[in-house]
Amino acid sequence: MLAFVLVNTTLEYLDDKGIQPVWLQGLHIQLAKVLHAMGSYQAAIVKLQSLLANAHAFQRAEILGNLASIYKTMALEAHDEIQREQWLEESYCYYVQCFEVDDLANNFWLGVNALAIAAARYHDDVVQQYWPAMVNVCQQHLDQHPKDFWAMATLAELGLIGKLCGMSHALAEQFLEWYSSAQQYCHSVAERKSARKNLPLLLQRLRQQSPSEADNLQQHIDLALPPLKVACFTGHRIDVSNRHPPRFPASQVALVGKAIERQLLEQGIEMGFSSLSNGGDLLFADALLEHGGILQAVLPFEPFQFLAESVSTGCEDDAYWQQRYTHLMEDRSGQILLWYAGRGVIDPVHASTYYEHANRVIYGLAQLRAKELGAKLVPMALLNQRETGSAVGAKHTVDVWRSKGHEVLVLDPIDTSWQALPPDHQLNIIEQADTDTVIRTMLFADFKGFSRFNDQQIQVFCEEILPLVKQQLASLYAHIDELNTWGDGLFVVLDTPSNGAEAALRLCELMAQPNMQVLWRGAAMDGHPAIRVSLHSAPVQRMQNPLTQQLTHWGSNINIAARIEPVTPVNQVYASVATAALLAYEGVEDYRADFVGVVPLAKAFGAQEIFRIRRC
Repeated sequence: MLAFVLVNTTLEYLDDKGIQPVWLQGLHIQLAKVLHAMGSYQAAIVKLQSLLANAHAFQRAEILGNLASIYKTMALEAHDEIQREQWLEESYCYYVQCFEVDDLANNFWLGVNALAIAAARYHDDVVQQYWPAMVNVCQQHLDQHPKDFWAMATLAELGLIGKLCGMSHALAEQFLEWYSSAQQYCHSVAERKSARKNLPLLLQRLRQQSPSEADNLQQHIDLALPPLKVACFTGHRIDVSNRHPPRFPASQVALVGKAIERQLLEQGIEMGFSSLSNGGDLLFADALLEHGGILQAVLPFEPFQFLAESVSTGCEDDAYWQQRYTHLMEDRSGQILLWYAGRGVIDPVHASTYYEHANRVIYGLAQLRAKELGAKLVPMALLNQRETGSAVGAKHTVDVWRSKGHEVLVLDPIDTSWQALPPDHQLNIIEQADTDTVIRTMLFADFKGFSRFNDQQIQVFCEEILPLVKQQLASLYAHIDELNTWGDGLFVVLDTPSNGAEAALRLCELMAQPNMQVLWRGAAMDGHPAIRVSLHSAPVQRMQNPLTQQLTHWGSNINIAARIEPVTPVNQVYASVATAALLAYEGVEDYRADFVGVVPLAKAFGAQEIFRIRRC
């Protein structure tokens, strides 16, 4: 989002001043790339297509390649097979035009992407025509730059393409060696993700002919250039004194810590998601950081209260756990990212709802990150299976993960043995019932320009525009727990994040409907219909309002949703990290959450990690 603001502001300034520097077209291309990264695919396509007619040769290849890349991204995200095929063909058509541009001869990275789509679409004649030249260019580059990761990864993918398309060349049999060489010089998660991006398309071609051969080849590639592995973790806290029977006694801490460390190394875990309670969480965090992994920690409420409620033991080892927690909270190495599932000081009586919420956020964030990085998600737990467990404890969390189709690696805190619990979609997951404190999604919306409406325009708004809002939300009323208005402001409490996302997007889509446009213009309202919508999903308290006798929702988490709305761009939906994570937890694939950045909220409410919600 910051890149978008900077590039777009620069372009607007140059346009206002009538300045046309030679690098202007390149800046427009950068804006299209930013729009692509933000998920604004159609806007990026329109921008690039407008540039295509007047592009110089060296820019034409870049524009065509970016158009092809956008359609490929859309195809990989598509759930409808027909739509997926259409977008893949669009991607191929733009990529194949790249070969007509002379400058492509020196752009082996663009060339391999074009050949990968050609191979995936069975255009073997195109592969046979251009593949040898791309291989030569890449090999010549490697002769001059023998440690270039991108050249090695490109040569490996060219070899895989050659093998699939029957090319008679040594590279078609040596591509695994090049994948292994690329792994040695890989410096970041992003590099590995990019180098593996075309594998699903290429292996799908082989899978259609021989599923077993495709699976075997996938395993060999994964050994040579491993996919990133992301772990989500849950586990018991340390036993209080004289607990009988023991669940996780303090005497087992060192052995459990070593067992977790060995498993992380064996699995090749490079990123982990957990909370920071004493016991399992902090042992997992220390083990992950010890071998250079990245920890993404989630707290359910304010850090000082979490220290008192979840870190302190009140026993002899209390100082040890507090020191470990404080050390991690103060770490500035860049290895630790801290997320807040919610904010505010809570009533400890209802803490279990906040812990359950944090567990959902941990899983959802891990899912989001794994999907973004093309990584494998590995759920792990410290669990004593001799106990039945509580409705929000480690046993419940493990059952949820298994019910979602995951194998879970479970460490016994008593004998420190590991066991892989298989997926089990038939598990009966019983959610804790707390009628006072519930996890809900809060929606705030505000019409732009309402404060300048005159009385006649306000009448149109109340009598004609608000009924359109009601009609837009009608099919969701069964999922709405509370709905209120303050002038143009809407406050809606919904049962799930997916229903919240649906309601929010419908409000934005209403702004573009012809009947809304007609009403807006007919009342001489400024500009175009515009609304800002925000979402936050977290525990809130349900209480009867003594003044209205209505059941209403209260809590500091409602304030977060309210403070996100003023910083939201018009006709878009901004959401907290909790909403983005809980959408992933639900597993509903109709919506996508794109990370915007850390955004300062309204009324000096601090900064929050913000996501933009859109339809897939």
